[in-house]
Amino acid sequence: MRKVTAAGFLLWHILIIASNVTSGYRLGNPINHCKRLFLHTKAGPIGVGCLFYCTTTEGSAKVGKGHTCVNTNLQAYEKMLPSATYICTLGICTSNHTCEPSGLSIECSKKKQH
Repeated sequence: MRKVTAAGFLLWHILIIASNVTSGYRLGNPINHCKRLFLHTKAGPIGVGCLFYCTTTEGSAKVGKGHTCVNTNLQAYEKMLPSATYICTLGICTSNHTCEPSGLSIECSKKKQH
């Protein structure tokens, strides 16, 4: 039987953690990557809705009340063509994280992914 040194045990533990992180899990929990989606306008980028869109259902992030938003959802955003110009309804994020229409519209486009 081999003796396990402290350094050997530590190396083994680091390798196990690294393999879990690179496979999309950390200590058995999924890694959640969230991002805010933006549409590009002449006034600058404006966020889609009032949520950050996440890779898992484990929690989410929300945009604060009073922020300007484009009143659309993830499904519509994903169907937008990068080469097209759209008319987007603007809104203001409410305390319950919905994009309440403001009655204003602006030309918008989806930037090409690199």
